[in-house]
Amino acid sequence: LTSSLTCIVMTFIFDDDDAQSFKKILRCNHKTYLEPRGRGYRIHGPYDQKSKAILKVRKNMMKLTADWFQTHLPGYFSSGMLGGEFPTCEFVTMKVARPFMPGVKNDEQLPKYLQFLEMDRPFYAWEAKDMAGVKLAWPVLRRGDEYYSIIAANENDFSAEDLKHYGYPEASSYLDYIDPRISELLSRWALGAMLTGFERHINLIRDSADLRAASKLKPLALLARLAELVSLCVDIAAIAAEMIQYTKQKNNFSHEVADFTPLDRRAFNKAGVLFHEIIREGIEARAKLLQNAEQAVRSLFTQYGSVLSARANIKLQRSMSRLTWLVIALTIPGLALSALMAHIAIGGN
Repeated sequence: LTSSLTCIVMTFIFDDDDAQSFKKILRCNHKTYLEPRGRGYRIHGPYDQKSKAILKVRKNMMKLTADWFQTHLPGYFSSGMLGGEFPTCEFVTMKVARPFMPGVKNDEQLPKYLQFLEMDRPFYAWEAKDMAGVKLAWPVLRRGDEYYSIIAANENDFSAEDLKHYGYPEASSYLDYIDPRISELLSRWALGAMLTGFERHINLIRDSADLRAASKLKPLALLARLAELVSLCVDIAAIAAEMIQYTKQKNNFSHEVADFTPLDRRAFNKAGVLFHEIIREGIEARAKLLQNAEQAVRSLFTQYGSVLSARANIKLQRSMSRLTWLVIALTIPGLALSALMAHIAIGGN
């Protein structure tokens, strides 16, 4: 993407058993049950149970892919800057329902399972301009997860003529068809998660929680910890500056990026808005804020260093003072002993 930043987008195809996990959950019958809670009970209905089961599957899939990255590909996300999470996009195809249908005012007109899959509301959904029926949702409305997005489509909206070059009728042909069109888009989308990780680090330092903990360390360990913090801040400053310049180059930012338009235009005040433009503007604004925050933290380091130096000087002066009194205390008995020895020597003569 830039001279110092590379983004790897990896596609994982699950086996048949995992790929059908949503279908198995949706077709399973659930009964309402009560869970004792203190003096009362918590009601777990079928809707709640299916939603939790689907969320569990999604988290498991996220963990599988994240574990693979952490094992094979080092980088910012593999380092744990997001608490072990990775920017993840889920791709789902359907045979009957059409996800994120616009213009449907009554939820009863939609298949119930779209609610379980969180693919019923079009408010945060976008539609591809050159891939009929392909829709992208981010953030997922009820979860509010900024690291997770969904791409969904109805298989009937694809053209068999377009798919025959990608192994149709194999199920993987749908993924192979859209993959080159969305990989570039997802690489730009992932930049937001990277900035989130940097913002967390900067805020942690700015709130002084990390520095208060570091102040309890021994001097050499404290210097090593501060050097680590400063080193990462230097990286953050460099990347923030690059991101600002990168987002200003609109043609470069949008190169080979698929165009997605909003399904619900009430979320935007201007016509013709594209998903990657919203991403670009957001990254530019956040990079500027990150740059300002990094400068504030650098100033904090300077002040902290001055306080640390002053405290070390005071400790040194106190140690020198105690050492001086100790020398005096040891000198007086020494002088008295010398005088006594001299007196004994004179008496002996």
